[in-house]
Amino acid sequence: MALSDVSNILWRERRLLEQLAFARDDAQPRPDAGVFDEVKYLELERSVLLADRAHELGLSESPTLRELAGRTSAPWSGIFAAHRRALLTLRATLSGQSIQFLRGQSARSQSTSNGLTMKQDASRVEDAESTAARAIPPSLIDFLK
Repeated sequence: MALSDVSNILWRERRLLEQLAFARDDAQPRPDAGVFDEVKYLELERSVLLADRAHELGLSESPTLRELAGRTSAPWSGIFAAHRRALLTLRATLSGQSIQFLRGQSARSQSTSNGLTMKQDASRVEDAESTAARAIPPSLIDFLK
């Protein structure tokens, strides 16, 4: 396994998270469940590849992206550092969008007296929370530390 394989997986993860981040805009269609399944698949694929490579680099079986960038030589150290910055930005974007969405829904619900509208708003809030949680799996959060 080469470091290029790990980098390729990180590129694919970035593209999926970008797709999810931009799909949060009302003008974009909502992502289908297949996107979330692919994120999970890539998480597993990356973990397996990294476990093998980490051993060769003298790292723990589940190194963070920061550790990986710190243990590799140029140009890989810079490439992995850039992946980390981009993924952290996407994570913040997705989390921030969910928070903004939730605040907007909460304000709208408070000003609404119609029970049906309040239920619809609550459903949208749950959808936003679910999207953020599914888009940013805990293992990716740990990997970005």
